[in-house]
This record gives sequence, C-alpha cells and structure tokens, in this order.
Amino acid sequence: MKVGILLLNKGRGSGQVAKKHAEYLISHGHDVYFIHPEVGKGVIGARNKDVYLDNKVLPVHEYLPSAGIAQKAVSSMSYDEVMCYLSAYENALEDIIQELDIIIGHHANLTAIATANVAQLQSQFRFLVLLCLYGFHIQPSMFHSHQCYCSFLINTFPA
Repeated sequence: MKVGILLLNKGRGSGQVAKKHAEYLISHGHDVYFIHPEVGKGVIGARNKDVYLDNKVLPVHEYLPSAGIAQKAVSSMSYDEVMCYLSAYENALEDIIQELDIIIGHHANLTAIATANVAQLQSQFRFLVLLCLYGFHIQPSMFHSHQCYCSFLINTFPA
C-alpha cells in the first residue's frame, strides 16, 4: 500500500506516535509518505515531504513558552490565521493524493481538516481516510495500540 501520513509538525508526543506508525508500516513493506513542515530527515525509508508554510511561525498543539515567537498554538489562532496555514497542508497532500491508497491525518486540528478537505475534493479516487485523533497526554500504551492498529491495517490491506 501507499500510505500518506500528515501531521502538524514533528512534535514530541504525537509526532513520535506518527513516526512509530510510519516505521512500522515501512517495516512491513508499505510505501509511506511522511508529511509535515520542516520534515528534514523525517523517517528513514519514507518519502519525507515538507509542508511549505508561508509563515516562520510553526503551528503547534500546545505552546511552549521557551519557543518564544517561533510557535503558536492552533487553538489560539484566529480564523484567518488557521485558513492561511490550512492551505499549506492541503497543498502538500494534494501533490501526492493520486498516488495514495490510504491517508492518515494525525491529531484533531489542521491536519484532520486538510485530510478531510482533500479527500472530499478527490472523491473520484478510491482510497481510505483515517484520522488518528487523540489528546495531549500520550501514554506508553499508545505505542502498543498503534502497533496493533498497524497490524490490523497490514492484515486487512497487504502491501
């Protein structure tokens, strides 16, 4: 399968869950696109794709005071700010949507909206859309849950 994983940023908790998710799928022979701003090296074995933001401020789930003006929590953004960021996430996904069998949007924010919007616009193509929606408190059991979830995907949709 060709799987696109879209996340808000490289993150700490949710970013690590998405990374483990990608690594697990890759280890089972799937072609994974790992997509977020400043992706850098991303995930080894994945097709790492940047989300190009028109702004130097990185959208985050929860703001860390040590980040200063370099980050801003999506929950504190105005509608217009959100819409400016949203188009960047949609554009990154639209570039590869026709190549994908599954789109996975990680977290309940811009990525979930972008995933749903792009999937709806591309409804003539056949693919599965999954949204991994979870809160701020990532527990160690989440990694096991995602491994079980990935096993379900692999058994249901072999490479």
